[in-house]
Amino acid sequence: LSLAGAWARQPGGGPTMVIVDAVRRETIEQFREVTGELRPLHQTVLASQENGRVIEVLPREGDLVKLGDVVARIDDSLAKLELARAEALVAKWEADSAERQADLEKRDRDLKKFELASSRAGASDTEVADAKSALAVATAKVNQSKAEHASAVAELGLVRRRVEDMTIKAPIGGRISSRRTEVGQWLEKGDPVVEIVQLETIEAWLDVPESIVARLQRSMNAKGAGSESAMKIQIEIPGLGEVRTGELTGIIPRADSMSRLVPARITLLNKDELIRPGMSITGLVPTGTNEPTLTIHKDALLRNDAGAYVYSNAGGVSQIVRVEVLFAVKDRLAVRAERLEPGTEVVVEGNERLFPGTPLATTPMAGPGASKGVPPTAPSPAASETKPPGPDGKSPAKPEGQDKGAKK
Repeated sequence: LSLAGAWARQPGGGPTMVIVDAVRRETIEQFREVTGELRPLHQTVLASQENGRVIEVLPREGDLVKLGDVVARIDDSLAKLELARAEALVAKWEADSAERQADLEKRDRDLKKFELASSRAGASDTEVADAKSALAVATAKVNQSKAEHASAVAELGLVRRRVEDMTIKAPIGGRISSRRTEVGQWLEKGDPVVEIVQLETIEAWLDVPESIVARLQRSMNAKGAGSESAMKIQIEIPGLGEVRTGELTGIIPRADSMSRLVPARITLLNKDELIRPGMSITGLVPTGTNEPTLTIHKDALLRNDAGAYVYSNAGGVSQIVRVEVLFAVKDRLAVRAERLEPGTEVVVEGNERLFPGTPLATTPMAGPGASKGVPPTAPSPAASETKPPGPDGKSPAKPEGQDKGAKK
């Protein structure tokens, strides 16, 4: 240990300069661990809207698709023939309508001539009546042509939609989680094509004890989901070794009749797409009860393969203290540790280069998050002794087993 301490000292053999902060015992709200799982916020099984033979499926499992991207194509050769026929039928009824409209206008002029001639005794009442009948027939034919034209236009729209639907596009952006069809397969309306899962936003579903639900609901009622002050919940993802913070966005209005647990929804941003639906999670939810709890500054925490630890100031030299992290409170961590007491100094800056037994020259942490009343300390004379380098003239290597992890 003395070799390790000498190796970590400042140039010239002096003690290592570090920033320290005191352990506190604070009365804070307690948090409880609950289990749950991750679920996609948006997930869909894209279905075929038309019957036909699949001629192309573009994305593979895991591929990213955007809204509107082409996913698959169905053979539309027959549908395009129907489209051409529908377009021709519309053109036919347009021409027919124009012809009958011209005939209507002629019949109207004829009637006016007969009515004028009748007023001068140049046309009989029968001729006037026949002209009126001819005008009525022409009017009916025009109305019929308009109706037939409208029907043909509607049919054309349906056929065009059929042709468009044979090119299957993504209704949402996301990742392809499974392909449900292949080239050459016959699809009926409603048959699945692909499954798409959005990963940019994930929901954590936590099973919350009924005794805690009221605390969460009161927070939602007071702050509201989506606001900046909405309740934040810490979610630990063992598969990634990470803790992420999400917003409480909903509480399911029914408890499980067997477990008496109530699901709560927490929304997590997932821009890096590292967390996936189905992963197991552990959430920390507030209980509504306050208890005295040891806290340390978050920068004091280190991790290695054996777990979480801090360096404390033990009479002017560094000492490893294993800790169990309970939960985070702003810039501090609630911990459980047998060898920590309120007022114990722990290193918050410079701890990455320490080893057990390293002589310390401490400076109290400054700033709004610092503990009060932590005086500077100097290392003890014994701890300040300078050890010579190894027999080869080089600094000794780091002792085995003291490899340090990065700060969390």
